[in-house]
Amino acid sequence: MEEVKDMREIFVCSMLLMAGIDDMKRNRISNCIVIPAIILSVIYKVYFDGFLYAMRGIKDMTLICLIFLPVFKLRGIGAGDIKLFCMITGFYGFIFGIKVAALTIMFAGVAAVYRVLKYPYLLNRFFELKNYLLYGVCGTGHYFAADKSERAVIIRMAPLTAAAYFLVLLYLLKN
Repeated sequence: MEEVKDMREIFVCSMLLMAGIDDMKRNRISNCIVIPAIILSVIYKVYFDGFLYAMRGIKDMTLICLIFLPVFKLRGIGAGDIKLFCMITGFYGFIFGIKVAALTIMFAGVAAVYRVLKYPYLLNRFFELKNYLLYGVCGTGHYFAADKSERAVIIRMAPLTAAAYFLVLLYLLKN
């Protein structure tokens, strides 16, 4: 029974690997990867911990969704990333999920600072906004080209989530 219980690490690692590859290729995480993993996390909870803990896991996943909903609405994080956090929370619990999410956001912050320092996208956006406000307020266009600019500044969170998961898991295994 303990051998089967240890398989969750292999399963979660493989799901994070597939989500990371999907995120790098298509700039989004497919529901075909994440939704079955979330359902399997509930089945896992029912099988090993009972129905009551499965309901608690669903409550924890809902809470993760509610916590990150404002960040999603502000376009700070994608829906697939939130579903990845839900999957991890479903398998390991709320505290583990929050630790992984917090570490992922810290990694994304470091990546964002690196991008700002290496590439002048943010500075260019401010110049475009200034020019739009000075010269183009009466015009109908946007002050920046979203299709060109959006792909350049995107930070892919799935590989960062995988790295955060591994670090939190290693920390817990060490203690």
